[in-house]
Amino acid sequence: MKGALGPLVFSLLLLLQAGGCQEVKVKAAVGETVQLQPKTWPSSWVAINWKVKLRLEGYWILRHDQNRTSANPLLTFADRVSFHPGNLSLQINSVTEKESGLYTMDVKLGDGSGITQPLSLGLLLPDRVQQPNIKASTSQERGRCYLTLSCLVPKADWVTYSWSRGISSHPAPEDYWLQEHQADLQLEITKSSSNTFYHCNVSNAISWGMATIDVEPLCNYTGWSGAGTDAPTTEVVRTPEVAPTELVGTPGETVTFPLEIPAGETLDTAAWMIGTESLATVIPGDPPSVVVSDRSYRGRLRVPNDGLSLHITDLRLEDAGSYTAQVNTDKSQFTRLFTLHIYVSATMPAQASSLSYCQAKGLILLLVLGVLITGTVGVHIMASKPPKQD
Repeated sequence: MKGALGPLVFSLLLLLQAGGCQEVKVKAAVGETVQLQPKTWPSSWVAINWKVKLRLEGYWILRHDQNRTSANPLLTFADRVSFHPGNLSLQINSVTEKESGLYTMDVKLGDGSGITQPLSLGLLLPDRVQQPNIKASTSQERGRCYLTLSCLVPKADWVTYSWSRGISSHPAPEDYWLQEHQADLQLEITKSSSNTFYHCNVSNAISWGMATIDVEPLCNYTGWSGAGTDAPTTEVVRTPEVAPTELVGTPGETVTFPLEIPAGETLDTAAWMIGTESLATVIPGDPPSVVVSDRSYRGRLRVPNDGLSLHITDLRLEDAGSYTAQVNTDKSQFTRLFTLHIYVSATMPAQASSLSYCQAKGLILLLVLGVLITGTVGVHIMASKPPKQD
């Protein structure tokens, strides 16, 4: 019996390994293009099925055989997915937080067997764009002014740049949009140049920010003698704020913004802002006075009696961004800066379903093994039992 069970156990272990229960974790940023690619794939196959479990609902994404690819027309992001037969990967363009979940690739082989590879996709929501600043470097030569404008923004991950030129510090529809889509802009300005206001627009998947500079005051034509000498190089730098305190939260949880004031001082008021918009005004007391300006935060702000912290409960994805506290004490005034990151990982139900799937498959195979062992032992006992004597 031992010799008969050996190959059977080995075959079941191979099935467990081929089942692809080892989950591949993939991280991506909202708005980017993500490619879900299995670690290994067979050299020959008959058909590929890509499926996804989003929260508690399962969907098929696309099916591919040797002849064609068919996508699920009812899938909300069907027009943003594509399949690469070379490495069996699934590509999703302009991915959103709604596509975070457990993806499964089922491979059908020529002998009728199959391989399953689960891939967990977790998405990182980018921060709201903070206020950009423009640094201008100038040099003058023979009546011409040369400038380099650099658009600076803290945490410039996953952002795009665009430049426009106009006659006012306020952008207008008639402004001229430049072709440059990068942080730096090279310019040549003459005394007769008009439209000297330059606007830098920085944007990502969820927000944007703009900075404006008038380059005309940076070019001093009256001081140039024209005697073959170049005017000295001038650099105008608008320095960003002091690095903010980094905070991390997840949807549904609570985050705390701590306020530290100098020893011996007492807080009078704290005016909170998100980006450039007013959030709330806090006056310490028992209980403290909290006037919430942003309706989306009403019912979700908590402040202790001393007013030295701000708690946001029931976090949402849109809460990510830059927060500012303008603090007034009985002796001083100062500003505290914070950046709140909201991280979106693969949903817990999807992870649990992956674990249940793998456990269930293993239990089924072990159950089959147990039945075969029991049956084999029973047959062996029946065969060895002596015949009943009358």
